[in-house]
Amino acid sequence: MGKILKPCPHCGKKSLNVKVMQTQMGYYQGVVFCSKCGIRAVSVLSFDSKEKAKEAVMANWNAVVESPVDIAEPTAKAKMLNDLSKEIYENAKSHGWWDKERSFGDIIALCHSELSEALEEYRNDKPFIYYGADKKPEGIAVELIDCIIRILDYCGHERFSRRMGGVNFNNKRKCLRSRLVR
Repeated sequence: MGKILKPCPHCGKKSLNVKVMQTQMGYYQGVVFCSKCGIRAVSVLSFDSKEKAKEAVMANWNAVVESPVDIAEPTAKAKMLNDLSKEIYENAKSHGWWDKERSFGDIIALCHSELSEALEEYRNDKPFIYYGADKKPEGIAVELIDCIIRILDYCGHERFSRRMGGVNFNNKRKCLRSRLVR
């Protein structure tokens, strides 16, 4: 792996930013980002040194740039997810949820709590969905949906507050992947 980053595949900018951050657990994660178009790559793993984190995220960036990416218009399903994430994000923002910046760890913890609540409903032999005394829906389905809402809210936040790409469906790989969609 070279120490030189390849240009941004989205806008062509050659001078990119590399940042290494220390996590709450004391490990390091790196991020490469383009200040022109907002695209970024984050090291998925945490490392015990800044140098390893920087090398890993740079290698990740260069590997992604080398692989061809279809920047086609999103399919109807992906467009629906993009629209839904935007709607959920805008609702959360209008209710003050994003007045204070939330860390990625906070978002993951909140998603985990929703999944834990779903597990508790399951362990307590509750129905998949039922209505509580206050006529509010409860159950495994509600907790799973809450997790999906949190995920889509975060995706909306990342895309619409930071001008990131949306979601596209790549038929060749048969999987949802983040894509660079203008």
